[in-house]
Amino acid sequence: MTRYRGIWGLVVAVTAVLVGVGGTADASPLVSDLNAMPAWQGTQQFSVTSGVKKLQVDVEYAVYAPGKYGLSGTDQSLGTQFVYAYQVFNDLLGNEPVSSFSVGLDPTANVANIGSDAGSGTLGGTAPTASAFTGSPPTSAVWYFFMNTIDPPLANEYSTVLLFTSPYGPQWAPATVMDGGLGNTHDLPSPIPEPATMALVGLGLAGLVARHRRR
Repeated sequence: MTRYRGIWGLVVAVTAVLVGVGGTADASPLVSDLNAMPAWQGTQQFSVTSGVKKLQVDVEYAVYAPGKYGLSGTDQSLGTQFVYAYQVFNDLLGNEPVSSFSVGLDPTANVANIGSDAGSGTLGGTAPTASAFTGSPPTSAVWYFFMNTIDPPLANEYSTVLLFTSPYGPQWAPATVMDGGLGNTHDLPSPIPEPATMALVGLGLAGLVARHRRR
């Protein structure tokens, strides 16, 4: 699929090449980062139209096994957890800004360290105004751009890398891109505890209950 990132993307790419020539380590786009899990990196397009309004966004994503993201960016889990990373690009064919991006979560995924990383992925993106897990326990991770919107080209039309961590590996879960009035949902990687792990947790809890009853 053709990628359109506007003039800012070209400027960033040229700058990255010049920095690389100078000997400084440079970030890689999520979709081509060799440190990520190959089966869990790619691009998903989000597109919705209402009248003359069109929201069209490409979301690059990558999942990193424990200890791998630190080779590409700043790992807030210090290498102990999986890192889930996303980068939102407003497509040249859209005319609406992105106001929020969210990823659905399994409430037992024990997620942590939500935020953004300006030093990985495609450099020069817009940082979110705020980010948070919603629900208790969390059922979604949300990044808000209500002040720093991701506008259609030719503005600075893509985000920094948006990320969180979890001790669990990836499955697919619904993710949503919003502009305030329009929204579109597709599946992206999200942590889900493995059935075997959950079975062991269940057995452990059952054992504690049985032990308590014997007392």
